[in-house]
Amino acid sequence: MHHAEVFCDTGDVATGGGYETEPGGIQISINRPLPPGPNGTIPNGWQAGSPATVAAPPGASTITAYVVCNAS
Repeated sequence: MHHAEVFCDTGDVATGGGYETEPGGIQISINRPLPPGPNGTIPNGWQAGSPATVAAPPGASTITAYVVCNAS
C-alpha cells in the first residue's frame, strides 16, 4: 500500500482531512482520521492511501494527505 500521513500539533484535534493525488484519479482505499478507532477516539491526524497494485511502480504516483486541526 502507498499511503501518506499528516498530524496536528501536539494537543490539537483533527476536525477533518483529505488528500490530493498525482497523477489525478488514483484509486484511494483509505481516507480516514488517525488514530482510526471507535467512536469517542480523539483524532490527531489524517491518513490517505491506495492499494499497492495501484501505487506501483515506486515513484510513479504520489498521495498528499491534508489535515484540518483545531486547538483543543
